[in-house]
Amino acid sequence: MNAQLHKYSPLRADGLQSVYLAEVGRPFAERLEHLVASHTKPWRDSTNEERLNGENGLLLTPTVDHLFDKGSISFEDKGDLIVSPVADRASLVRMGIRPEARVNVAVFSEGQRVFLEYHRENVLRMSHRRR
Repeated sequence: MNAQLHKYSPLRADGLQSVYLAEVGRPFAERLEHLVASHTKPWRDSTNEERLNGENGLLLTPTVDHLFDKGSISFEDKGDLIVSPVADRASLVRMGIRPEARVNVAVFSEGQRVFLEYHRENVLRMSHRRR
């Protein structure tokens, strides 16, 4: 699972993102073009300022991006993975997510935590309501 998660860099230039990935530690994807910049607070719910805010995002693999956008997973402020109690466990396992494993992707910045709180409260699926 750790091989698919990475914090998003607010720096958009390719060279700066590469430096950021190297500074964090082992890169979780071999090439940046395999990662997707995902909004933490969805685009449709964000103001124009929030849409362009670098802290309103995570750099994820496409699989994790899909799960994050659909509310199947989220993250605690200190980086612990949250798996929705209504997410299909068998599907998660097939996608490389071990629902019972403790996964931590590192502590998020203060700005990222604001957007993650929104994600946990408004996107993370905690019941079977339709999204």
